[in-house]
Amino acid sequence: MAFGLGSKAGAFGALYHTLNNAVIEGLVFMTFGAIMHALHKEDIRSISIKNDFLLVTSLIGMLSLAGVPLTSGFASKWLIYMASWEINPALSVIAIVISGMTLAYSMKLFSSAFMSPSPRKITVPFSMKVPIAVLSAFCLLIGLFPETGFYMISSAANALFSSEFYSIMAMGMG
Repeated sequence: MAFGLGSKAGAFGALYHTLNNAVIEGLVFMTFGAIMHALHKEDIRSISIKNDFLLVTSLIGMLSLAGVPLTSGFASKWLIYMASWEINPALSVIAIVISGMTLAYSMKLFSSAFMSPSPRKITVPFSMKVPIAVLSAFCLLIGLFPETGFYMISSAANALFSSEFYSIMAMGMG
């Protein structure tokens, strides 16, 4: 949606959200992959586990996915809301409603996995914990310091709107 707005703010928000979404979805998939690995199950509809590390990291991922403040998803979604508001306020309202729906289905999955009665205690190997912890830290770092994410995507955003800048960067002279 944000690229389709045709504005610099929309493109910047879209690039920022692409970065965030890659990290957030990686975190959520890795967290639930660790659960499936520990339980030797592929169906997550009937899981009920106890693992504080996975509880915290999946909560960070799901709150980021929904764009809750102080998480990485909020910063990029906010840019998209502001860019779409300039074009048509109804677009911002639709985007906010969709974020609310994302929060609802994420919390449904979270509560069924971690808040169900008689949970099964699981352990996760260190080799799985490290990347999950790194992605979780990224979600919090970008949420608390969104300018870090701005810095990461600024070259790509500038290249979209400046053929001269793109040529310099593509040729390795920048």
